[in-house]
Amino acid sequence: MGGDRGDSGFGRGDLGLGVVALHVNVSHEIEHIFLSDEYVYITVTAALHNTSRVNIEFLNGYSRIQQVTPVEKEEIERLYVEAFEPPDSRYIQWPTLGYYPIDWGTGSLAVEPGELRAETFEFMVKRDVESVIITTYFYNSRVVGIIPSGTDPGLSPRLKGKVLRWREVKGPRGWRRTSTYTIPRN
Repeated sequence: MGGDRGDSGFGRGDLGLGVVALHVNVSHEIEHIFLSDEYVYITVTAALHNTSRVNIEFLNGYSRIQQVTPVEKEEIERLYVEAFEPPDSRYIQWPTLGYYPIDWGTGSLAVEPGELRAETFEFMVKRDVESVIITTYFYNSRVVGIIPSGTDPGLSPRLKGKVLRWREVKGPRGWRRTSTYTIPRN
């Protein structure tokens, strides 16, 4: 992302600003309802808690649900072998049941410092699914805020208290939460 100025006209190099550290905690609340003998409705509420000192605007994200059980013995053997093969050896590629990319666009999903914002995702799976992995990922963040005192000791006094847009951030460009969920049987 370095060098790309975007629409704000301000980047780290433009004003000699220090890098802004962003901190967001993502948590999941997962619920289900049996719709029939064949289907289960699952909701995932992803809560974004901004523990930073600046606003964070999320532009894109996704939610994905993958089946863990039941799984056939042949599938387990294939997953076991692939789990140790690069480049995806960090993550087991469980069968994906649903994938929903989201484009919030500018200003739609902004979380202020100390604020908690929840986004809910809905899935429907076959009733024979016993356990799933649910991943939510929020990324392409943009920071908007007032420069707090002490953010960068080298910052010019004329810039303190001004509303600026930072485009380069320290740390992750996105935040993910992955949860496993076992659908209880009645």
